Amino acid sequence: MDCGTRLMISYLTINVQYCEENHLCVKTVAVKDAKGKHEIEDMKRLVQETLTDYGIQKQNILIFSVDNGSNMIKTIKVLNNDEEEDMEEKDDDQNLEAEQLGNADSLLEVQIDAEN
Repeated sequence: MDCGTRLMISYLTINVQYCEENHLCVKTVAVKDAKGKHEIEDMKRLVQETLTDYGIQKQNILIFSVDNGSNMIKTIKVLNNDEEEDMEEKDDDQNLEAEQLGNADSLLEVQIDAEN
């Protein structure tokens, strides 16, 4: 996941990697106009729209790879917080089990140094 601006138009790009018949597949699923904003709530909304459009559930995501931009890092943290709030709405037994697993449902954020 990355965002950038070109010719005064801001974009959010989302790629997915998955295995299909023992082959690694990489697909670009979104290049969305961020409407000039790289604000956290706007980025979160665009990510959630893309996940919904492709029927991707957050619990099926292992890693979000992002650069070290503060807006990207905060977007993942906000998505994680939303996931934790969703978990709180489940019944107490499921919450206890998730806590015992060390919050295994959280999205893992991997920062990529854009200069290397």
